[in-house]
Amino acid sequence: MIKQFLWKRAKIAFGFLNTYIRKKGRKYDNTKWWDASFYTEGVSDRQTISQKKSIITAKYHYASMELQILKHLRNNGIHINQSNIMDIGSGSGHWIDFYNSIEPLKITGMDISLLSFNFLKKKYSKNDSIEIHQGKALEVIGKLNNDYDLVNAVGVMFHIVEDSEWENTINAIGNILKKRWDIYYRRSFWLHRWLKCANRQRWPH
Repeated sequence: MIKQFLWKRAKIAFGFLNTYIRKKGRKYDNTKWWDASFYTEGVSDRQTISQKKSIITAKYHYASMELQILKHLRNNGIHINQSNIMDIGSGSGHWIDFYNSIEPLKITGMDISLLSFNFLKKKYSKNDSIEIHQGKALEVIGKLNNDYDLVNAVGVMFHIVEDSEWENTINAIGNILKKRWDIYYRRSFWLHRWLKCANRQRWPH
Protein backbone atom coordinates (compact mmCIF):
# COMPACT_ATOMS: atom_id res chain seq x y z
CA MET A 1 0.00 0.00 0.00
CA ILE A 2 2.83 2.40 0.89
CA LYS A 3 4.70 1.33 -2.24
CA GLN A 4 1.63 2.07 -4.39
CA PHE A 5 1.20 5.47 -2.73
CA LEU A 6 4.83 6.44 -3.36
CA TRP A 7 4.71 5.14 -6.95
CA LYS A 8 1.67 7.28 -7.76
CA ARG A 9 3.29 10.38 -6.27
CA ALA A 10 6.44 9.72 -8.29
CA LYS A 11 4.40 9.44 -11.52
CA ILE A 12 2.65 12.73 -10.76
CA ALA A 13 5.97 14.46 -10.06
CA PHE A 14 7.53 13.06 -13.24
CA GLY A 15 4.55 14.21 -15.30
CA PHE A 16 4.73 17.69 -13.80
CA LEU A 17 8.47 17.85 -14.54
CA ASN A 18 8.03 16.90 -18.21
CA THR A 19 4.95 19.04 -18.80
CA TYR A 20 5.78 22.31 -17.09
CA ILE A 21 9.58 22.39 -16.70
CA ARG A 22 11.12 20.35 -19.50
CA LYS A 23 8.21 21.12 -21.86
CA LYS A 24 8.69 17.61 -23.14
CA GLY A 25 6.31 14.96 -24.32
CA ARG A 26 3.39 14.62 -26.68
CA LYS A 27 -0.13 15.91 -26.27
CA TYR A 28 -2.50 13.43 -24.64
CA ASP A 29 -4.87 12.02 -27.27
CA ASN A 30 -7.53 10.10 -25.38
CA THR A 31 -9.15 8.88 -28.60
CA LYS A 32 -6.12 6.69 -29.38
CA TRP A 33 -4.39 6.23 -26.02
CA TRP A 34 -6.42 3.22 -24.82
CA ASP A 35 -6.00 1.23 -28.01
CA ALA A 36 -2.27 1.93 -28.20
CA SER A 37 -1.38 1.55 -24.51
CA PHE A 38 -3.96 -0.74 -22.87
CA TYR A 39 -5.69 -3.07 -25.31
CA THR A 40 -2.54 -4.40 -26.95
CA GLU A 41 -3.46 -7.98 -25.96
CA GLY A 42 -7.20 -7.74 -26.44
CA VAL A 43 -10.03 -6.16 -24.45
CA SER A 44 -10.52 -7.50 -20.91
CA ASP A 45 -11.35 -6.36 -17.38
CA ARG A 46 -7.70 -6.59 -16.44
CA GLN A 47 -6.44 -4.50 -19.34
CA THR A 48 -9.13 -1.90 -18.82
CA ILE A 49 -7.37 -1.06 -15.54
CA SER A 50 -3.77 -1.46 -16.70
CA GLN A 51 -1.81 -3.48 -19.21
CA LYS A 52 0.39 -4.79 -16.39
CA LYS A 53 -2.36 -5.40 -13.82
CA SER A 54 -2.63 -8.96 -12.51
CA ILE A 55 -5.89 -10.90 -12.82
CA ILE A 56 -6.20 -11.21 -9.03
CA THR A 57 -5.73 -7.47 -8.51
CA ALA A 58 -8.25 -6.70 -11.23
CA LYS A 59 -10.84 -9.02 -9.69
CA TYR A 60 -10.24 -7.46 -6.28
CA HIS A 61 -10.72 -3.98 -7.74
CA TYR A 62 -14.04 -4.82 -9.37
CA ALA A 63 -15.32 -6.84 -6.41
CA SER A 64 -14.59 -4.02 -3.96
CA MET A 65 -16.32 -1.47 -6.18
CA GLU A 66 -19.33 -3.74 -6.62
CA LEU A 67 -19.68 -4.06 -2.84
CA GLN A 68 -19.57 -0.28 -2.41
CA ILE A 69 -22.27 0.24 -5.03
CA LEU A 70 -24.48 -2.52 -3.62
CA LYS A 71 -24.02 -1.11 -0.13
CA HIS A 72 -25.14 2.32 -1.34
CA LEU A 73 -28.19 0.89 -3.11
CA ARG A 74 -29.22 -1.22 -0.13
CA ASN A 75 -28.62 1.40 2.56
CA ASN A 76 -30.54 4.07 0.65
CA GLY A 77 -33.41 1.85 -0.46
CA ILE A 78 -32.67 2.42 -4.15
CA HIS A 79 -34.21 -0.12 -6.53
CA ILE A 80 -32.85 0.00 -10.07
CA ASN A 81 -34.61 -2.96 -11.64
CA GLN A 82 -36.58 -1.82 -14.71
CA SER A 83 -34.49 1.37 -14.82
CA ASN A 84 -32.60 3.13 -17.60
CA ILE A 85 -28.88 2.97 -16.83
CA MET A 86 -25.92 4.64 -18.53
CA ASP A 87 -22.37 3.30 -18.27
CA ILE A 88 -19.59 5.69 -19.29
CA GLY A 89 -16.25 4.15 -20.23
CA SER A 90 -17.62 0.64 -20.64
CA GLY A 91 -14.28 -1.01 -21.46
CA SER A 92 -14.83 -4.76 -21.60
CA GLY A 93 -18.41 -4.48 -20.34
CA HIS A 94 -17.88 -5.37 -16.67
CA TRP A 95 -20.30 -2.76 -15.34
CA ILE A 96 -22.80 -3.47 -18.08
CA ASP A 97 -22.83 -7.11 -16.95
CA PHE A 98 -23.08 -6.04 -13.31
CA TYR A 99 -26.12 -3.83 -13.81
CA ASN A 100 -27.66 -6.21 -16.33
CA SER A 101 -27.79 -8.85 -13.56
CA ILE A 102 -30.14 -6.53 -11.62
CA GLU A 103 -32.69 -6.68 -14.46
CA PRO A 104 -32.76 -3.07 -15.73
CA LEU A 105 -35.05 -1.88 -18.49
CA LYS A 106 -32.20 -0.66 -20.69
CA ILE A 107 -28.45 -0.05 -20.50
CA THR A 108 -26.60 2.47 -22.66
CA GLY A 109 -22.85 1.87 -22.76
CA MET A 110 -20.13 3.94 -24.39
CA ASP A 111 -16.38 4.06 -24.78
CA ILE A 112 -13.90 6.30 -26.51
CA SER A 113 -11.82 3.30 -27.58
CA LEU A 114 -12.63 1.89 -31.01
CA LEU A 115 -11.36 -1.55 -29.98
CA SER A 116 -13.63 -1.51 -26.94
CA PHE A 117 -16.59 -0.33 -29.01
CA ASN A 118 -16.18 -3.16 -31.54
CA PHE A 119 -15.72 -5.67 -28.70
CA LEU A 120 -18.87 -4.51 -26.92
CA LYS A 121 -20.97 -4.37 -30.09
CA LYS A 122 -20.15 -8.00 -30.77
CA LYS A 123 -20.55 -9.07 -27.14
CA TYR A 124 -24.06 -7.61 -26.82
CA SER A 125 -25.22 -8.01 -30.42
CA LYS A 126 -28.03 -10.35 -29.36
CA ASN A 127 -29.25 -8.27 -26.43
CA ASP A 128 -31.77 -5.65 -27.53
CA SER A 129 -31.81 -3.99 -24.11
CA ILE A 130 -28.13 -2.99 -24.35
CA GLU A 131 -27.07 -0.15 -26.63
CA ILE A 132 -23.42 0.70 -27.35
CA HIS A 133 -21.94 4.00 -28.59
CA GLN A 134 -18.42 5.10 -29.47
CA GLY A 135 -16.92 8.51 -28.68
CA LYS A 136 -16.33 11.00 -25.88
CA ALA A 137 -18.97 10.95 -23.17
CA LEU A 138 -19.92 14.60 -23.71
CA GLU A 139 -20.42 14.06 -27.43
CA VAL A 140 -22.39 10.82 -27.05
CA ILE A 141 -24.66 12.23 -24.33
CA GLY A 142 -25.40 15.22 -26.55
CA LYS A 143 -26.79 12.90 -29.22
CA LEU A 144 -29.07 10.93 -26.90
CA ASN A 145 -32.63 11.94 -26.11
CA ASN A 146 -33.20 9.63 -23.15
CA ASP A 147 -33.43 10.26 -19.42
CA TYR A 148 -31.61 7.93 -17.04
CA ASP A 149 -32.15 6.70 -13.51
CA LEU A 150 -28.46 6.01 -12.87
CA VAL A 151 -25.15 6.91 -14.49
CA ASN A 152 -22.09 4.75 -13.82
CA ALA A 153 -18.64 6.30 -14.36
CA VAL A 154 -16.17 4.21 -12.38
CA GLY A 155 -12.52 5.09 -13.02
CA VAL A 156 -13.42 7.40 -15.89
CA MET A 157 -13.67 11.07 -15.00
CA PHE A 158 -10.00 11.67 -14.25
CA HIS A 159 -9.19 10.72 -17.85
CA ILE A 160 -10.94 13.92 -18.99
CA VAL A 161 -7.99 16.29 -18.69
CA GLU A 162 -9.54 19.49 -20.06
CA ASP A 163 -11.27 21.33 -17.21
CA SER A 164 -14.05 22.75 -19.37
CA GLU A 165 -14.82 19.37 -20.92
CA TRP A 166 -14.82 17.75 -17.47
CA GLU A 167 -17.31 20.28 -16.08
CA ASN A 168 -19.48 20.18 -19.19
CA THR A 169 -19.59 16.38 -18.97
CA ILE A 170 -20.75 16.53 -15.35
CA ASN A 171 -23.40 19.09 -16.29
CA ALA A 172 -24.55 16.93 -19.20
CA ILE A 173 -24.87 13.93 -16.88
CA GLY A 174 -26.92 15.99 -14.44
CA ASN A 175 -29.27 17.07 -17.20
CA ILE A 176 -30.09 13.52 -18.33
CA LEU A 177 -30.69 12.11 -14.86
CA LYS A 178 -34.29 11.84 -13.71
CA LYS A 179 -35.26 12.52 -10.10
CA ARG A 180 -32.24 11.28 -8.19
CA TRP A 181 -28.62 12.35 -8.48
CA ASP A 182 -27.22 8.84 -8.84
CA ILE A 183 -23.82 8.85 -10.48
CA TYR A 184 -21.21 6.29 -9.45
CA TYR A 185 -17.57 7.10 -9.84
CA ARG A 186 -14.29 6.07 -8.29
CA ARG A 187 -14.03 7.37 -4.72
CA SER A 188 -12.69 10.91 -4.81
CA PHE A 189 -13.17 13.54 -2.12
CA TRP A 190 -12.98 16.56 -4.40
CA LEU A 191 -15.33 15.06 -6.97
CA HIS A 192 -17.77 14.02 -4.24
CA ARG A 193 -17.91 17.56 -2.86
CA TRP A 194 -18.26 19.06 -6.35
CA LEU A 195 -21.16 16.75 -7.10
CA LYS A 196 -22.90 17.57 -3.82
CA CYS A 197 -22.59 21.27 -4.60
CA ALA A 198 -23.80 20.79 -8.17
CA ASN A 199 -26.71 18.66 -7.03
CA ARG A 200 -27.85 21.27 -4.52
CA GLN A 201 -27.45 24.32 -6.74
CA ARG A 202 -28.16 23.10 -10.28
CA TRP A 203 -30.44 20.08 -10.01
CA PRO A 204 -32.63 20.53 -6.91
CA HIS A 205 -35.24 17.89 -7.89
